[in-house]
Amino acid sequence: MREYVYDYFIAHAGTDTVEAGRLFDQLSGKAKVFLDSRCLIPGDDWPTVVEKAQRNSSATLVLISERTDQAFYQGEEIAAAIALSREKDGPHRVIPLYLPGGSPKDDVPFGLRRKHALKIDENTSMEQVATQLLDLRRALAREWHREL
Repeated sequence: MREYVYDYFIAHAGTDTVEAGRLFDQLSGKAKVFLDSRCLIPGDDWPTVVEKAQRNSSATLVLISERTDQAFYQGEEIAAAIALSREKDGPHRVIPLYLPGGSPKDDVPFGLRRKHALKIDENTSMEQVATQLLDLRRALAREWHREL
């Protein structure tokens, strides 16, 4: 079984950085999370570090909002996540997270329509979604017989 550096890689539109930061804050300390705005350091080669971090994550969390359609780099990260999920050497998960205004009924980025998603809205908070993701992490660790 493949060993991962990160539990979660957060893919988001640049305009959704605040929401991505909130999710990062909810997960970090309890899971290993990569978020470009929090993990890149001055002098890093942005494309190289981001690609390596995503490849070395067990799952990509895709924050979907009404701004996702215009987010070029997020589109690249979604395509990479789907490609990683199809590789045979590791069970990379792709988990769509719908932000308010990013309804599953809107145009869903290619490849995500078939993935079971979580929705952040007036009934389900970012904190509740983070708890579900941490529960998922523990369940997968047991399934893969990994120690956390």
